[in-house]
Amino acid sequence: MDSMAQPLGRLQADVSWFARATELRLLYVRTSADLIGPAIALIEAQESNTFNKSLFFRFDDPELAAGPPVWNDRSKRLYAQYAAKRPGLAEAGIVVGDIGPEPPSQPNGLASFSSLLGKILDAQVAPLHGAVLIFAPMRSEAGCRLLSELPTIARSWATRGVRYIVVERDADYLASLPAALGPQTLICDATVDAKALAKDLARFAGVTPAGAAPVTGVRWKGPGAGPDVVPPPRVGAVPPATDEALLAEGLSPAYVNGGAEKLKELAMGAALLLKDGKTVEAVRMQAEAAALCEQFAMPKLHVVNLMVLASYCLAAQAPGKAVEVYQRAQGLAMQHKLLDQAAQIELYLGMMDVREKRPTQAIAHYRKAGELAEQAKAPSLAVEAWRMAGQLALDNKSNEASVTCWKRAMAVIEPLTPAEAKATSAPEVARGLASLLRKNRLHAQADSLEETAYRIEQGLPPDAPVARA
Repeated sequence: MDSMAQPLGRLQADVSWFARATELRLLYVRTSADLIGPAIALIEAQESNTFNKSLFFRFDDPELAAGPPVWNDRSKRLYAQYAAKRPGLAEAGIVVGDIGPEPPSQPNGLASFSSLLGKILDAQVAPLHGAVLIFAPMRSEAGCRLLSELPTIARSWATRGVRYIVVERDADYLASLPAALGPQTLICDATVDAKALAKDLARFAGVTPAGAAPVTGVRWKGPGAGPDVVPPPRVGAVPPATDEALLAEGLSPAYVNGGAEKLKELAMGAALLLKDGKTVEAVRMQAEAAALCEQFAMPKLHVVNLMVLASYCLAAQAPGKAVEVYQRAQGLAMQHKLLDQAAQIELYLGMMDVREKRPTQAIAHYRKAGELAEQAKAPSLAVEAWRMAGQLALDNKSNEASVTCWKRAMAVIEPLTPAEAKATSAPEVARGLASLLRKNRLHAQADSLEETAYRIEQGLPPDAPVARA
């Protein structure tokens, strides 16, 4: 759904820039609980970015105003993550040094963490330099310690190439960190807009938008339930539509006659549970919603609810289950030729492969997403899919494949109006292509593509003159 794809697209662009622009010290990301899994996957994937020279270390400890210190636990995870990275680095010909035994717990956990980080920086060899510390707290509160502790750490390691990514879900208690660390920061809003999500649900699944007349009829009953007592109709009342009449209109009798209300209760209940951090309960309730959809014989609605269920599985730290649900949704979408949704699912599957460091499979998913989006006449989604495929190919030193994907993205926007093209990520694609061409000393073609990027951003026609700097 666009409501989910757009914030992830913004995050992809910003974190990719953070990997390149090493002068940036902090990337602050605010996202939604139902996107936290894909968001973290996109961020961690930048460790493999061609331009990145730093090791990434991630910490999910809750950030509370009071409670036990967390830096001793973070030291243990920092030590474990470094040890886990060493074999893979050695396979790539990068033999980093040993940092000795795991540090013991100390009263001043922050000092212990800083000492261990210093050992890791000292043990690095070329081309490695610095580190990226990712703080993605499961929960945050007003007045939490990281507000004062992170600026202290940043001052201590200002000259050693240590940088920071802070990811906050459904809160903004850490939003003052960019100001505290100075101007060399980047802020990314990767939240799901509730109104856009509601519109997506209505557009894809036929869910009644807010403000519309409520669904009428008897309350939904599961198979085997006893009969309701229904009052006799009033004189002159229009008789309810028969099941045959509803089916003739492409509507599910079970959905119209009370099922929609039951589905709304389950979906809203699951969303509220997720918002409260009760991810396991949210998964269970959303699974009930998806199972209910199966009884309606309304494939669009079923696929949408499976996609939501998969995102909840990610929030519950169950990526394997999320992949299973996405694959089930994909099979259903392809069976019923729901190409727009199938393209989005391919993007999510690609993100899961990126998370598991399977770039070849991820690129294949992104390319398939681009093809399906083109068939679905969804140019914005198609351009984004081809852009992501090209970027990942470039990150994995496959320049030829990157050029192929990015050229496909540029071909998608050719028939679009300037306003339609402006709504896509085509400018970033054009600049990426220009950068590759310039490396091959094709400066005239690179200049032309950069002018194209400018025209698209400004909503100008393709033949509009562009003043050279």
